[in-house]
Amino acid sequence: MHVLDLPYDILCCIFRAVPDTATLLASLRVCRTFSEAALPCVYAQIVFDDGYKGRMGRAFRAIEARPHLRGYVRGVQHVATDMYIDPAQFSWAEPLSKLHSLTSYTLSTPQRRLMQFVSLDFLTVAIHALAQCPNLRHIRFDFHLTTSYFAVLYLLAALPRLRSVSFGRPSALFFVRLVPWLRAMPHLDGLHMMDMTELTVERLQAVLPEMANVTHLTLGPNHTFSSTALLAVLESLPQLLDLTVYYYNFPDKDNTTHPPSQRLLPVLHTLAVHHQDVTSASDFSALFTWLWDLCRHSPLRALEITSVDCSICDNPDELLEFVRAKEATLRHVAARHVYVKRDAATWEKSQDVQVVVV
Repeated sequence: MHVLDLPYDILCCIFRAVPDTATLLASLRVCRTFSEAALPCVYAQIVFDDGYKGRMGRAFRAIEARPHLRGYVRGVQHVATDMYIDPAQFSWAEPLSKLHSLTSYTLSTPQRRLMQFVSLDFLTVAIHALAQCPNLRHIRFDFHLTTSYFAVLYLLAALPRLRSVSFGRPSALFFVRLVPWLRAMPHLDGLHMMDMTELTVERLQAVLPEMANVTHLTLGPNHTFSSTALLAVLESLPQLLDLTVYYYNFPDKDNTTHPPSQRLLPVLHTLAVHHQDVTSASDFSALFTWLWDLCRHSPLRALEITSVDCSICDNPDELLEFVRAKEATLRHVAARHVYVKRDAATWEKSQDVQVVVV
């Protein structure tokens, strides 16, 4: 047990048994000071499940016992474990609605569960509780999404400060219904597809006209888009400021080369590329050429390149040329599993660029 959690009578016994009480008292004061100082960090991000039969989880019990901790909470990860009970038994809803400093909320299901779904009643109660959180800006639904959820997702329009929504694994038909939903959510500027297993180029192109307000976009893993198809999709989104994209080394059905449009990402500031099946020197050359086509007209400030399968690149000359060409705006490059010779990573007039290779 922590010394600050000891009962008062036991503390009195300790003080009577210690000859140097001044030192002990000073130590307790320091301990309490550090403990209180750490609370904003400890409770900034909390994880809780709804407990058996809707009982309140440990994190919320601690917050209910010390209400001043509510103001520290910025992010919540909610694991839905017992969702098929009477919604009146969801004891987590009220304490969740009191987190007025909350900015980010993630709803997920246990990883061990075969069916990654959340009940509609459970989701409805959660969104109604979140409507009482005035600073909430980002919501992530980390489970399999079908069209049946749209009956509840329209309730998000009642969250005027909401700016970003992440979808875990949307079904194919989910994208068909996504078009009218986006029309009802004009205040969103962030859309993140965290798993694109069931998304095709045709379905995404049908959604693109309704994404004019989206400036932060994630095109997640498990898609079948070729490099050319990705360029064609992103050409329709010239307003993007922040992009995360997964690049797969698929054979391109369209072998013709198309010069990049002047409209291709003309205001992009931040880019994160996760690549897979890029193994040979020619594969990396194609990746870096695609990267140049993507960002040729972008005032890029930050670039992150990550190999999903840990493929090593030991000849990144084209990447270094890209950094040199973007040195007027580029300030940070993180390239994992890329080996750069020390003398090759330095060049004149590029001292302001922070290059991180891991």
